[in-house]
Amino acid sequence: MRPPASGVDYGVFGEFYLDFFGAKLSAVCQAAAHGEPVKIAYEAPIVPHPRLERDAKSGKVTMKVLTTVQTTRKLGFLGVALEAAARTCARLYDREIEVRECQIQAIKNELAGHTRADKAEMIYAARRAGIALPTGNDAMDAADSFGVWLIGVRKWAPEHRAMWDRRLFSATGQERMSATEARDLFKGRR
Repeated sequence: MRPPASGVDYGVFGEFYLDFFGAKLSAVCQAAAHGEPVKIAYEAPIVPHPRLERDAKSGKVTMKVLTTVQTTRKLGFLGVALEAAARTCARLYDREIEVRECQIQAIKNELAGHTRADKAEMIYAARRAGIALPTGNDAMDAADSFGVWLIGVRKWAPEHRAMWDRRLFSATGQERMSATEARDLFKGRR
């Protein structure tokens, strides 16, 4: 899922996500209306913090801004919007809806076994577990989504933890490609 290019037109971006959330939350509300347990896990929007960098020659310290105000405004509301909509749905149907925000470090740790996993390692881990992923950047998004799902499984269905641990971390696993192949796949070489 890719939002439309919107520049500083926050309305276009907001409408896209409201439509997307609306479709997903409609399914959530239908499940709640039928008395089904509802759990939502989502990846926290990443809004990088500025960092200070020292020039090696001059020693001058400058602030490097890793994101723009526009990006911060676009991403900052997504988690709040999702959680507010879920609370509204829960109130409408008098049901408990659990929502969990997942940080990228936790997703990497669950999927690859450490918090500094790169894109290729995330893709490799998901494929090793037997998850069919698309190619290119979409593979990373799908691997992240699987990692979020895995965090949800570990929290809300711990009886399945051992099976996924075997698939992810055992010597036999469901290995389908090497880490080099995963890197090549991500870079579009395959």
